[in-house]
Amino acid sequence: MSGQGRIEEGFAVDNVSQRRRRVTGNSKDQIEEKIKWLESLWDKENQNLTPHAWQTRHYSKTTETSNEILDPRKKGALAETLNFPTPPSPSGSVKYDTVFLPLPLNTNLPDTKVHSKSLISPVAAPLNTKLPNRAHLEDYAIFCSSISYASKYRLAERISLLPEYPIPKPTIPTFPADIVKIHPMQTKEAKWYDKLLFPRLVGILKHNDGAKEFNKWLLELQRDRQLFWKAKKEAFDKVCHTVLSGWEAARSQWNAGVAEDKAKLQELKSLYETGKANAVAEYFRTQMDSTPLPSWCPREYELEFDEEAGILLINVRLPYFGELEVMKNRELKLVPANQKEAREMANKFLFLIALRLIWEVPQVDYCNRVGMVACNGYVIFNDPSTGQRRQDVILSVLAKREDIKNIVLERIEPEACFRSLKGVAAAKISEIVPVQPLIQFNKKDKRFIAAKEVIDKMGDKNLATMEWQDFEHLIRELFEKEFGANGAEVKITQASRDRGVDAIVFDPDPLRGGKLVIQAKRYSNTVDVSSVRDLYGTVMNEGANKGILVTTSNYGRDTYDFAKDKPLTLINGANLLHLLQKHGYHMKIDIKEAKRLLKVDQQSNAK
Repeated sequence: MSGQGRIEEGFAVDNVSQRRRRVTGNSKDQIEEKIKWLESLWDKENQNLTPHAWQTRHYSKTTETSNEILDPRKKGALAETLNFPTPPSPSGSVKYDTVFLPLPLNTNLPDTKVHSKSLISPVAAPLNTKLPNRAHLEDYAIFCSSISYASKYRLAERISLLPEYPIPKPTIPTFPADIVKIHPMQTKEAKWYDKLLFPRLVGILKHNDGAKEFNKWLLELQRDRQLFWKAKKEAFDKVCHTVLSGWEAARSQWNAGVAEDKAKLQELKSLYETGKANAVAEYFRTQMDSTPLPSWCPREYELEFDEEAGILLINVRLPYFGELEVMKNRELKLVPANQKEAREMANKFLFLIALRLIWEVPQVDYCNRVGMVACNGYVIFNDPSTGQRRQDVILSVLAKREDIKNIVLERIEPEACFRSLKGVAAAKISEIVPVQPLIQFNKKDKRFIAAKEVIDKMGDKNLATMEWQDFEHLIRELFEKEFGANGAEVKITQASRDRGVDAIVFDPDPLRGGKLVIQAKRYSNTVDVSSVRDLYGTVMNEGANKGILVTTSNYGRDTYDFAKDKPLTLINGANLLHLLQKHGYHMKIDIKEAKRLLKVDQQSNAK
């Protein structure tokens, strides 16, 4: 269609009497002129809705201007308007934050009934954010208090308490179903007797003319109001749709985050239940992130699990108080704490962090995978002598599962509890004195094998003639009895036939303990110095605290000379029998019989 013949359109709107009419024309100017005239007409009618202002022209465009008072029936019809509701406003949105973020220590501790949003969905700082360098004396009291709510911080509990989307669904007000229906005027029919009375007949005719005019006006009003209602309804529905869609999208995102966290926890638990080393270590590392710590505490954990030994090792970075400014409140002001207060806080806090982490392990270890828990706490600081960054282990502890689980952590004095577990640390831990870790794992060490019970079946058998594999298991059992009273565990390695390590002891005793390597040599000849030299090299390579060599025979002078002043213990046949007797076993070592049997075997093989 050409531009000259195109029909333009627009709408005249009366918000007072709720009317809307489509206006067409050949040009925009014509449309605007018609709209202006129509809205002026409506405005004059609306003025008559107020007291003392009822004069106007009739509604119909064909009606001439009149000074008559607006028909009360028209006035009543115009007054029959609707109350259109206000559509809901956008309710905003709340983003779901995964519960797998590190949980900060909140000064508002969780109530037994009400769980704060920070407990359920913590907001963690980015990993590359620099840690705050200011602590507060009250942080220790808050950290201690949080232990009472430890169960509520755990992943399984927090995920089970994840709420529905916290913003309620927007309430949509009821929109009028239709315009107000106004009944038209009824005409009157003149009876025969009305024709006899001329004034009466004139009245009926005048009434019918008024009814026709009013009904025509009313029909236009109803059409205009229907169009006004439709436009209002479309605008209302559009806003409601936008608001509801936004709310639904935000709720769906929230629910998807909740479902993802639940699935992630279930996957962690399923993998943990397999008992695989990496899966078990990752399960406990994730649980560590749910342990609330102050913002100035580093969140650096390295966990290793020996599935054969059932030992979980936690290497944790501790805060270095030498780089922290410890503050306190005094007279409503924040002021630096004195040196004594800062030292006391450091001495308590560092022990309590280590205890809090190892205590958490048996609480969430529902498959009893872990038999012993070790924790090495280290600090990173500037070495004052060189200015270089330095890392030192300042505390180390190794304890049995049952000993840890029975601790009522919220009632203990941290250092006393740590020492009772035979943990190793300087007398004043705040002085940063390096200590030797009680245990360190080689991640690639897969040598441990299942134990075999031998010792109770031996009777008075000659130790020098038994199978060498059985002899290694016997030594493992013997040292397990020797060290077991102090919480140590002894694990035998894969068959080595005098090569490498035959057993490893993990001993928590702070004086004699740590990692000990044992070699068992069922010999009938004297052990030469090369065997002792090999053991010493193994001790160095393993990072062990001590090496023990056990034999059924004896050692030469050069072997004792080499072992002098080294972390080596040599146990000969006589020492071995004495150690067995100490634990109630009366066995024998007959070297001559062993040599005779060996000679017979050699002759048989030669034939």
